[in-house]
Amino acid sequence: MRRVALVLFASLLLIPSIVTAQEIISLQLTVDPTGYVRVDELVALDNYSVINSIPPLLSDKIDALTVLDENGEPLFYNINGTSLEIVGNATLANITYYTASITSKSGEVWTVSLTSDVPR
Repeated sequence: MRRVALVLFASLLLIPSIVTAQEIISLQLTVDPTGYVRVDELVALDNYSVINSIPPLLSDKIDALTVLDENGEPLFYNINGTSLEIVGNATLANITYYTASITSKSGEVWTVSLTSDVPR
């Protein structure tokens, strides 16, 4: 019994990961005069994985989400709060969405406030 469990465990180590976390290559924010922010992310995907888990989105309140591969073709995705999982076989994902939850206005001045792990 112990031998079967050991063989099963060893074989599981050889199977590639089904879900992997990916790295954001670039992040661009464009603030609209209405306070909406257009977010453009370019993310490197692991094309050996079935599902790629993207670093958290900047907000859980987003509009007009599009996820395209390196050829401009749409990718399947699942979103849950700020978590985004991309399904498919691609090497890059171009992610675009709009959010107003990271801006605030005082008088005539809009302020953008966010926390991100993306290097400058």
